[in-house]
Amino acid sequence: MFYRFLILCGIAAIGLINCAWAEEIRLNDHLTVLRVHDHNIVQGQDANGTVFHLLCDFRRDGHLAGTPGIEFCYIGKNEAQYVADPLGAYWNYHAEKGRFEEVAGTSLVPVAAPKGTVIVGIVDGDVLDPNRNKIHVIDTPGITRGSVSYYADIDGKRIVFCGNLIYGDGGLVNLYDLQDVMPVPKIGGYHGYMARGLKVIESLEKIKALKPDKLIPARGPIIENPQESIDKLIGRLRAVYENYVDVSALWWYFPDSMPLAARLFSGNENLEADAIRRMPQAKLHENPPWFLEHATTRVIVSENKAAFVIDSVGDGSVKFLDKLIEDGTIRKVEGIFITHYHWDHTAKVPAIAEKFQCPVYCDENMAPILESRDYYHMPCRDAQEFKTQDFKTMKWNEFTLTSCFFPGQTLYHGALFIEKEGERPIFVIGDSFTPTGIDDYCLWNRNFPGDNEGYLYCLEKIRKMEPRPLLVNQHVIPPFEFDDERIDYMVAALKARREILATIFPYAAPEFGNGVGFGVDSIWARFEPYYVSAESDRTIRLIVRNHADKPLSFYVDWTTEDGQQHSELLFSDVPPYGEQTQPFKLPQWKPEPGTVSPVTATVRCREIPSLEKGVETMIGH
Repeated sequence: MFYRFLILCGIAAIGLINCAWAEEIRLNDHLTVLRVHDHNIVQGQDANGTVFHLLCDFRRDGHLAGTPGIEFCYIGKNEAQYVADPLGAYWNYHAEKGRFEEVAGTSLVPVAAPKGTVIVGIVDGDVLDPNRNKIHVIDTPGITRGSVSYYADIDGKRIVFCGNLIYGDGGLVNLYDLQDVMPVPKIGGYHGYMARGLKVIESLEKIKALKPDKLIPARGPIIENPQESIDKLIGRLRAVYENYVDVSALWWYFPDSMPLAARLFSGNENLEADAIRRMPQAKLHENPPWFLEHATTRVIVSENKAAFVIDSVGDGSVKFLDKLIEDGTIRKVEGIFITHYHWDHTAKVPAIAEKFQCPVYCDENMAPILESRDYYHMPCRDAQEFKTQDFKTMKWNEFTLTSCFFPGQTLYHGALFIEKEGERPIFVIGDSFTPTGIDDYCLWNRNFPGDNEGYLYCLEKIRKMEPRPLLVNQHVIPPFEFDDERIDYMVAALKARREILATIFPYAAPEFGNGVGFGVDSIWARFEPYYVSAESDRTIRLIVRNHADKPLSFYVDWTTEDGQQHSELLFSDVPPYGEQTQPFKLPQWKPEPGTVSPVTATVRCREIPSLEKGVETMIGH
């Protein structure tokens, strides 16, 4: 078997870019932009002869590249720790707990600066190299919380180095890096769909007020028409959020927060709640007497008082089942079905299965994420793991139960169709829909936008069901139904959003294969497992998914333990909407007890220069 050997980025960075790979753009005798693949690396020499590198944020995808000899690295003060000490500032906690938390899906992970580089934290108002280039620092949070930009007047032209705030003529490299807490409307990080977009808009307006002649972003072409490009991106971001609000499940969960969120993104503080476009709420129903609820747990009770449990919220579910037995409502539990892997649906499942000696079921597509805590990098993971069984259709007492793949709230999601003779069927859909719309508020959940993917797949599945079932989201007490009018409404909204996103992502143009999915899938390229024990054989897989409608090929850049850089075309003609896998072998280095060693590489598309992704895994002790 053919393996590639990767370096530990806790020991060294991704690797200094060989200057032979770079196109050099000289802004003056002392300030240079190195154009490496799709990256713009800004470095210079101050009046004292010190060679410096300007970082706008700590993003790992190329930000540490540069020619050898960099002495100083400037970065926003609040982000300096991530480059100076990424293990202490991020990785060690992330390995132990952070990877299971609600914000674990972020792709903004740090790597160490090149050895010997002095990290200098800077703040708004600082002037770097005052005796020569006079580079001004401004706070421009957005893609990261503490990102900065720089501007300098060179030969009568104002040039702004704006990092990842914009790409080309009104674009961004992805949407998923905008997921965050929205504190003013009190929307948490998991529900904060493109929340950082507010900061991006604010920072772009700040840059626009400088009246720049050129923008030099971290990625993509130099922008020669800053005012027009900024206006385009702001308008597109607002259009995406307006579309999202229109069909959002959060109108059910957070009805008081959504008008404020819509108002903030619109830029119109006087926007009235009744002027906000939104889907009419679906019709509500009542649960049948044999279908009981507690938090996210549902219990099917048969005529013989056997019980079939759907999901578990934790101790509360255990106590609920105990009470049902105590008062004679049920006499035993004969099975547990899991809709998806989030902790509020899987807590205490092993304990319930052990207590009642019953099997745990799920859709076969979801089994791997439940059975291995270390394979996946997804938010809201339960740190426990347990074995499962799958079934297609099961006759259970007077009920017929059908399990199916249902990639709604997350790609790794199932649903349970419940039939009882003479009654309207119930379709338990986990957290996929509410009566107000779609649970797509977390951009790390891998909601694919294709016609036969994600929510469009789910909506068409519901449309084809005869008779049309009652829908059950376990966070919503009353069942509800989607008629054709609401299904049509949501389908139209999702397709309209896809068209807006295609104008934002530079790799989503028709000539590149309409790959909008790359911009909303934070792990389209990924290592599996995401965490590897130091005692393992260190064999992992690199997986690439192609979200375009045409075959694409991909290079992989990595650095071996001896410091040698490698770039090789490892993925050839990945089929449309398909995946390919390559094996890798991790280095035989053992981290210190209680620490981890991150391992990184970069995946780049041969046909589309703007399409690339940093990937990482961890070796733990």
